[in-house]
Amino acid sequence: MNKTKRIFLIVAMVTALVLCFAFGASAATQVANGTCGDNISWTLDDEGTLTITGSGALSTSLSMPWSSYQNDIKSVTIADGITSIGNYAFYRCTNLESVTIPDSVESTGYCSFAHCTSLTSITISENLTGISISSFAYCTSLESITVDEDNTDYSSDEYGVLFNKDKTELIQYPAGNSSTSYTIPDSVIGIYDNAFYGCTSLENITIPDSVENICSGAFRECTSLESVTIGNSVRSIPSEAFYNCTSLKSVTIPDSVTSIGEWAFHNCTSLERITFHDSVARIDWGAFTFCTSLTDVCYKGTEESWNEINVGHDNTDLTDAEIHYNSTYALTGTVAPTCTEKGLLTYTCPCGDSYTEEIEALGHSYTSDTTPATTFGDGVVTYTCSCGDSYEEIIPQLTCEICNSIHTTMVEEYICIIVRFFKLVESFITSIG
Repeated sequence: MNKTKRIFLIVAMVTALVLCFAFGASAATQVANGTCGDNISWTLDDEGTLTITGSGALSTSLSMPWSSYQNDIKSVTIADGITSIGNYAFYRCTNLESVTIPDSVESTGYCSFAHCTSLTSITISENLTGISISSFAYCTSLESITVDEDNTDYSSDEYGVLFNKDKTELIQYPAGNSSTSYTIPDSVIGIYDNAFYGCTSLENITIPDSVENICSGAFRECTSLESVTIGNSVRSIPSEAFYNCTSLKSVTIPDSVTSIGEWAFHNCTSLERITFHDSVARIDWGAFTFCTSLTDVCYKGTEESWNEINVGHDNTDLTDAEIHYNSTYALTGTVAPTCTEKGLLTYTCPCGDSYTEEIEALGHSYTSDTTPATTFGDGVVTYTCSCGDSYEEIIPQLTCEICNSIHTTMVEEYICIIVRFFKLVESFITSIG
């Protein structure tokens, strides 16, 4: 009995030790803590979870209390009661994968999540009505931004792009979106700072004529961007607009543009040709630095007007290129339209730049051929187009006036023909009295 008790006690002790070890090993250990605003505290555990609790607004600082641990942060849980996320709150937390933003948060500060390159999604609650510029800039894994439909200030589209409520302002395109092409909705008037910063999958962007204002760095670091269509209402190309777009080969700037900002096309190393009008009065310093492939400038003005442009320093890649003054386009190619396919006109400048215009499809032009209906069968109208396309319309079979029915056999047809003949004979005899 004593031996049995000893064995039982040993087993119980070993079990207790195993359980203690298991629970002890699974429990996260706090590695840092502190405060970050009135009535707000934070803790970071060894699993990389940053937990923020309390009430009120997070403090605003380029160096947040947890900055020295920013590479260790993998998830952020913000407790209900926090009302604002300050400037640079999680700036460059490059391993941050997920964040829980409670309904109590009403605003986010400048660059609050910028350069969080592992963050994959963000959900904007209905109460978050103040999002500062570049809050989610250069989040290169961010695939979508989802906005609660009851939010009165913001909205998103099927690409996960963040807009103001009526989509007149494009605030942030998710840099981790894998789409290669994007057409900005024609409701958009303005594009925010850094809106497309680091969208490395995008190859083609279309800016509609509705857009008037593009802000600084809007398309910066779009390294796969090969072509961009700029609408005819854009007033200026701002600073760093296409900074380091290393795949961009040619750009046509519309005549609505009056200035090109500093570093606008800096390090666009594949840019070979640029076309712009004599509406441009100022090109700021460094706008075309390191555009080492730029060989041709198609200028829609005279040499005199070119010399009047205020060109800033460090633009030798532009000024050393061949300037084609009074650049005009001639029709160099035509694809005729067909009934169903649009045609295409190609216009080319002597500098090599070109553009195309579509010709609307002609639409079908049909001639008709009619086989009349009879009392023994349907008729048909056949419509034929010169391209070979055709269709038919059926003319319903006629009802026999003799038997007042539709004939289904030749016997019925012949009988009614005979009856009709005798009726005609009878009518003739009656008429001659």
